[in-house]
Amino acid sequence: MKPLATETLPRAESGRGAAPSAAPSAIIVAAAIAVFYLATSIYISAHRLYWFDEIFIVRIAKLPSVVTMWRALTSAADTMPPGYHLMMRLWCHLFGYGEVATRLPSAIAMVVGFLINKFRGDPSLFAEGLRLIEERTSWPSLGMIPYFAAAQKLPAEDAMALGRADPTRHGGVTIAVPRLARIANFDEFDPLSLEPNVDLVMVAPGEPLPVCDLVILPGSKATIADLAFFRAQGWDIDLFAHVRRGGRVLGLCGGYQMLGRRIADPKGAEGPAGEVAGLGLLDVETTLRGDKALVAVAGTCLANGARFEGYEMHIGRTTGPGTARPLLRYADAAMYDVKRGRQSRSAAAARDAQR
Repeated sequence: MKPLATETLPRAESGRGAAPSAAPSAIIVAAAIAVFYLATSIYISAHRLYWFDEIFIVRIAKLPSVVTMWRALTSAADTMPPGYHLMMRLWCHLFGYGEVATRLPSAIAMVVGFLINKFRGDPSLFAEGLRLIEERTSWPSLGMIPYFAAAQKLPAEDAMALGRADPTRHGGVTIAVPRLARIANFDEFDPLSLEPNVDLVMVAPGEPLPVCDLVILPGSKATIADLAFFRAQGWDIDLFAHVRRGGRVLGLCGGYQMLGRRIADPKGAEGPAGEVAGLGLLDVETTLRGDKALVAVAGTCLANGARFEGYEMHIGRTTGPGTARPLLRYADAAMYDVKRGRQSRSAAAARDAQR
């Protein structure tokens, strides 16, 4: 019996040891995949600068469940990978929904140092604070910027500032700007906010367009997706009512494209390929293309003869009878015509178009 026991014990130990050996291997493989995916997501987000859409990212991250997130992403024709939103959901759960937290994942790979902004008082009193930040972050201090009251008139860094901005109330002309989820070049409205006789209202999602003299549809980084967002807020109904009351409408870049009859993105330049009906206030159609027009321009406004200088930046080719009513003429007397694949800037004469 003794030799038998000697032979059976090693086999029993071998059997007991083989089963659990697979579990640590599976955990290691899963952990390696998770680390690789997280590192890849951070790398991609750092190089593609996804953080220009913090407002949209935070809104998605706050949804009650992953299933709800998935439905919202698929219905909104979002251009970001769903895995990025899942990562941000976990990140915001751990670190909060503040401005720094939502930016950090995409910015962390590009940080070269830090600055202390809007500092008041004697800088030497914060010397120990600088040392502690350097010690805990391993980032070098690049100095301190003193508080400068007039800096509030400078353009905001990104769309996160729009959520904190209060409407500017001066009296006179009231201008409403719907705050799209992927609003682009929003600092174009800063000069209006400084006009003494202009009330500039940046309309937040979920709020109706107010009774006003002019509605400006801003530019967008994803025109078709933001058109769906515009309709989801009920702003299309408000806009049609505004036009019936005799109100004016002006479209800028993507906002101009939304005012047309159709927007097509056959090659997926800004998101999933497809086409949608526009708001139908202008007799134009737009096809989004992969090439972007970016040129400095100067010329004259045809409405009042005022001279202007600026730049043209957009993706899209707009055609139709509505392009025969341009707002601007360039100094070289050449319009952005369809032969050059560029978009004719037209006054959004929505009141006439509605009739």
